[in-house]
Amino acid sequence: MSSSPAKVFVSFAVPGAVLLAAAALVRWGGLATPVVAEYYSWASVIAGIGLASRFRSSRVLFAVTVLWMAERTLLLAGNVDPMASAAFHLIALLVPLNLIFFELIGESGLGVTALGSGFGILTIEAAFVGVLSRMENAEFTTWAARAWLPADWFAWTRIPQPALLAIAVAFAVLATRMVLERKPVESATWWALVAAAVGLHHTGRTTGVFLSTGVVIMAVAMVETGYRLAYHDELTGLPGRRAFNHALMSLNARFSIAMVDVDFFKQFNDTYGHDTGDQVLRMVAARLARVGGGGKAYRYGGEEFAIVFPHAEADDAEEHLETLRETIEHTGFNVRGPERSDRRRPERRYAAPGRKPVGKQTDIASVTVSMGLAQYNARLWSPDMVVEAADRALYAAKNNGRNRVEIAGRKSARRPAAIFAGD
Repeated sequence: MSSSPAKVFVSFAVPGAVLLAAAALVRWGGLATPVVAEYYSWASVIAGIGLASRFRSSRVLFAVTVLWMAERTLLLAGNVDPMASAAFHLIALLVPLNLIFFELIGESGLGVTALGSGFGILTIEAAFVGVLSRMENAEFTTWAARAWLPADWFAWTRIPQPALLAIAVAFAVLATRMVLERKPVESATWWALVAAAVGLHHTGRTTGVFLSTGVVIMAVAMVETGYRLAYHDELTGLPGRRAFNHALMSLNARFSIAMVDVDFFKQFNDTYGHDTGDQVLRMVAARLARVGGGGKAYRYGGEEFAIVFPHAEADDAEEHLETLRETIEHTGFNVRGPERSDRRRPERRYAAPGRKPVGKQTDIASVTVSMGLAQYNARLWSPDMVVEAADRALYAAKNNGRNRVEIAGRKSARRPAAIFAGD
């Protein structure tokens, strides 16, 4: 589904960049007193762990733990000065590597095995840092501060070159994940790495403030995830039924609503399987998301969608719906029938024993949709009434041959429908 550059930028920058800017303002605005910084650290980790546990996200739980352990360890090492340098070099290296590791292994739930493995690794790392940071073991940590390139090139930062390399690799890996997945947790992990890099570049209280801000960014990702689960449909990427109901409450006079249904979807699903049916829904949703006239598409339920035109009457919206209907009809959809492998799957239909399964090896299907459209007027004076009228118009479109747009209250000319393969 396409998005405007402005929306892509906003989704990328919010809330990560905003939280980092706020942290900079607090720190260099003189508001981050020692007491405030200490409360901020504890409040951030409590919120992060609480939200990660509530949404059962192992990635966020471990990322929060990594950042908070780094902040606490550097605070402790700062109070025991001989430990500070060695601990810093090791932590600066381990933080980006851990963020990559827990991102790439993905969600593993909060079961005993997953928690034991994750926290076991972090416990070993903590012991590793603690032992090697001791004065008598200083010679074993020289590799963490080794300079492969001229030191003058990196005089601008106190982060050693091995850690800079790890941070650069983490930036690339997490940025790739963020672009491919486009989900709150992936974006938050990248911004948390930015916060950690800024914090490690500085010293003292600034380091703690930015590492804690990385924790806050991960916690906010859980709030965003909760919002997406509640208001967005995971399969199609469109706003869901709850978002549609919420949009209805903000409508004023002069609006139209269209109800859209995929024609013969059940037969298509039965013939080619649920996986292919899901592909059909995603394809249709991608086309609906591009509707013109200021319309916005929603997943209403099953194979049914809704489009809200908040500032358009039915005559204006009809033109855009017709263009949309024709675009969907002329979009070829390649499907592979159940013969594509010998492995039996529950979603495939099979004939009698010894016979081949239903469906061709490869089919080209023409998916069509029927649409019902209604507008606000003196008779339909509430959004719910407009939705009901659009739904009745949708059923009229189905009864009149499908692959057409029917407008509530108007007697439309009958058009022949295009029936797709597999019906």
